[in-house]
Amino acid sequence: MAQVVPYVMAVDDSSVDRAVITALLRRSKYKGAVTAVDSGKRALEILDSEPNVSMIITDYWMPEMTGYNLLKKIK
Repeated sequence: MAQVVPYVMAVDDSSVDRAVITALLRRSKYKGAVTAVDSGKRALEILDSEPNVSMIITDYWMPEMTGYNLLKKIK
């Protein structure tokens, strides 16, 4: 039986914060896939085609859609 690889999506409008989250995950014991995107809208687009996201790390204050509103839409 194939092992499911955990998949994390980092959503933040700051390129620096996205890079830090990605780097921290890759340096830790976490061995899954990481996708970093710059907006809630882009996160929703990816989730439409990639339903296997295990966890979402999101900024709260972003233009157009807050992290809270993003999570409400996903739920």
